[in-house]
Amino acid sequence: MRGWAYSRRTAPHRSGCPVSPTAAVGTARASGRAAVRLASERRAAARRGRGTIAAAPPHEVRAFHRIRRTEVSVQVPLPRVGDTLGHGRRYELLAPVSRGAMGQVWRARDRHLERTVAVKTIAAEVLAQGCDRGLVLRRFEREAKAAACLDHPNVAAVHDAGEQDGVCYLVMQLLDGMPLGDLLAEQERLDVDTAAAVGAQLCAGLTAAHARGLVHRDLKPDNVMVRRNGVLAILDFGLVKLLGDGVTPLTATADSVGNQLYASPELLGGSRELDHRSDLYALGCLLHHMLVGTPLFLEDDRHALVAGRHLYEAPVPLRELREDVPEQIEALVLALLAKEPADRPADAAAVYTRLAAFLPAPLPAELLLRPAPPCDPRHPFRHPMAPHRD
Repeated sequence: MRGWAYSRRTAPHRSGCPVSPTAAVGTARASGRAAVRLASERRAAARRGRGTIAAAPPHEVRAFHRIRRTEVSVQVPLPRVGDTLGHGRRYELLAPVSRGAMGQVWRARDRHLERTVAVKTIAAEVLAQGCDRGLVLRRFEREAKAAACLDHPNVAAVHDAGEQDGVCYLVMQLLDGMPLGDLLAEQERLDVDTAAAVGAQLCAGLTAAHARGLVHRDLKPDNVMVRRNGVLAILDFGLVKLLGDGVTPLTATADSVGNQLYASPELLGGSRELDHRSDLYALGCLLHHMLVGTPLFLEDDRHALVAGRHLYEAPVPLRELREDVPEQIEALVLALLAKEPADRPADAAAVYTRLAAFLPAPLPAELLLRPAPPCDPRHPFRHPMAPHRD
């Protein structure tokens, strides 16, 4: 397994300083062109360390989550290799796969069913963030149950969830493939039909989730897995905002957003009125990244600057950065990246219909069973329902 990944008129900045629309658009265009120039350097650096997915730093030595609060800083020990979680110590942690802002993902063994699974561990205090701990844990359980009800090929299955010794854990399907982030690092940029295939599969998974009132809130390349047969799966739907719930969201402010590069303006602005259109903005960011080869706004050490650009800067039209992008795709991405949710497409199904014209066509019958390259998002469209052969 490669790894689990698992324009408006002058608008006031939150600091009170006005931002000129002309300056914002000029800055956006300049940053877009700079992004293209820097993309090859970033990809080269990524390839140099690509061979295997980097393990988290050795957690046997001073491995702690540091949770910052307004006045108090506490430390929570992280799980270690060989620890067991779950009722009857069912899940044995074998090796860390990745680490993010909210916790770690582990390769683990289900000792009851004798199968390998992915386990995401998060310190309960990280989820609580000063809220009532019991209330947050009950919310975590409800959201995990809601995610477990999702049965769709483009959403990674949730098997189990719980809390033990101050650690919340989410047991998920372990997928054989590579994160979309790795695919983007290995290729300069994706062909239009490949990007459309990724976008269409994401739309299918999002449509199923949104129909159940689930919003992902953290859709990004490392939360999308490309299986070896080309079928995509969205990860981490056990850590979502359950629509219609009046409880304080688990990650309500921009300070706790794991990755601001793909976050919607309303999420970064701390809005409590988040709905499925927040995920559509993230989808627009992903399509821009796939087609141009770099994120919409380059990552910066000053995260407030990245958030401000999502809030106030107009995106650079795709055709100014890549001439062969169809006008319809450019218009779709600009619509997805609208600052106001009401200006975006109605839902993920509507986005799918606009991408459909650019999806790969099925291959002739005599070519359907030929070996196909692994982790190619076009495969489900070129070889519909056909057995996959490497």
